[in-house]
Amino acid sequence: MKVVPYCTTRYFELTHDGTDRGHNEHSTNRRLSRGDSLLLGYDAFHLVDLLMTQPLQVVLAGRRGTTGSYEAGMRLWELAPNPVDLMVVEGAGHYEMYDVPEYVDAAVDRLAGFYTEHL
Repeated sequence: MKVVPYCTTRYFELTHDGTDRGHNEHSTNRRLSRGDSLLLGYDAFHLVDLLMTQPLQVVLAGRRGTTGSYEAGMRLWELAPNPVDLMVVEGAGHYEMYDVPEYVDAAVDRLAGFYTEHL
């Protein structure tokens, strides 16, 4: 069984800005290459029109990076049969949406209003 590095130093620097937020002392930061074929054929969106029948809100970091999250969020928004609210947090990167107060607070405020109205 071949084990390959999941993320190179360069990838880590690009996605985590060199901070410790992505590190975990218990993680080997590796994955099994036998799972690659499953990942390559995986389509997270093929049942969106059937399963996403509830009102949908999508919150995205506005600064595109290497995670693909902006593109995935926009694709979900475009495919969903009942899209209600799209928020793009300008200036934020994917990982900053987890722990930069100005971005988190803006998203939480918007989410709270959506939940109040649609739950």
